[in-house]
Amino acid sequence: MMIKTINKFSEMLPINNGLYVFDIDETFMVFQGITDQWWEKEYNALLGRYPKEKAERLMDEKFLKKISSGNPKPTDLNGFKDIEKRSKLLNNDIIFLTARTEDYREITMKQLEYIYPGINYPIYFSSEKGKALKEIINKSDKTYEEVVFVDDKDYNINDVLMDNPETRCYLFDYREYIHNFNNL
Repeated sequence: MMIKTINKFSEMLPINNGLYVFDIDETFMVFQGITDQWWEKEYNALLGRYPKEKAERLMDEKFLKKISSGNPKPTDLNGFKDIEKRSKLLNNDIIFLTARTEDYREITMKQLEYIYPGINYPIYFSSEKGKALKEIINKSDKTYEEVVFVDDKDYNINDVLMDNPETRCYLFDYREYIHNFNNL
């Protein structure tokens, strides 16, 4: 299955009676300085000095410190609002599925509220996005005709497609939002 790369939510094909699933970090919002390159550089430096488990814990602490020290900026908030409006007309649901741990629930909700006051969609926390999405769909009292998953990481998309091959996936390119961070 070909995965389309987008940097605007309006580039996605519309759905009816469906479910939109959005990642949060580097998809719905960005933080100054947090990029794939930052993550890779910092994590590899820690791996060079500590066992994997400790490196992961220290990386989690660095991430928390970074997202706690500044306010996020939205990526394509207008595009999201357009999907939101259409979803009400076309009987679609919207949720967030983040790889953040449940420990981040409070700060995540505050950050979403900061970006988009009044936002109120379910947030699911799991690093195993394929299994989590399958469980979300199976537990839903609604039968979705279509499911759309939007994430900035190809490995999360591959994970989703492994457990949910019928899902339409979009790879979100957030680089322009990081590049223009101070202008957002």
